[in-house]
Amino acid sequence: MNVFQVFTHHVRTAVESLAKAGAAPNRKRSTTANTTDPDSRLLASQHGIVQGFNAQLAVTADQLITAVGLSNHANDTEELIPMMTATAQAAAHLGEVTRRTDTAIGTVLADAGYFTQTNLTAPGPDRLIAANDRRKQAKAPVTTGTAPPTASAADQMRHRVATEEGRQLYRQRCTIVEPVNGHLKDRIGLRRFSRRGLPAAIAELNLAAATLNLLKLHRAAIA
Repeated sequence: MNVFQVFTHHVRTAVESLAKAGAAPNRKRSTTANTTDPDSRLLASQHGIVQGFNAQLAVTADQLITAVGLSNHANDTEELIPMMTATAQAAAHLGEVTRRTDTAIGTVLADAGYFTQTNLTAPGPDRLIAANDRRKQAKAPVTTGTAPPTASAADQMRHRVATEEGRQLYRQRCTIVEPVNGHLKDRIGLRRFSRRGLPAAIAELNLAAATLNLLKLHRAAIA
């Protein structure tokens, strides 16, 4: 089983959604703390600023969740290596339990939120990390061959993702992971955590991921 690991993030509200508020001229912003859920943070989302967490998913090409992560970090730069580690452990455990030899991780597909020197050069499986968002990535000129050996890790990755092979492979990221995100939100109902605190929220996310996987396996078994 050649596995494409796909990473994304979505912010789940832990307590309440907050409207964006502009600071008054020449007025210092006050420091505030959430006393009902101190683990959560104010994070930017597609719907504005929310009080919540940054959730991570690792998803296989057949849309099974292999690992989840949850933090209060404002961006994704520190999340890739822990998720790759968790996924590698899951793949190794699967191989031990099933005694299969085809559970190796294939290529990690990650969006531009993970594009850092540390994530590009860290030990682990092969990976494609986009340097730009999807629109800029699609407009980038197509490259051929391999980047010069003297190129930096960032330039080598930009070159590789822009090749025809890299483009075709990277396009799979959205079609693999976004349906899983939608399933969690609309079919499982995880649009908002019902419990407070990081340990409780990660437990809820794990339960939702396990439910999604079990339902998918059940439907596959009776198909």
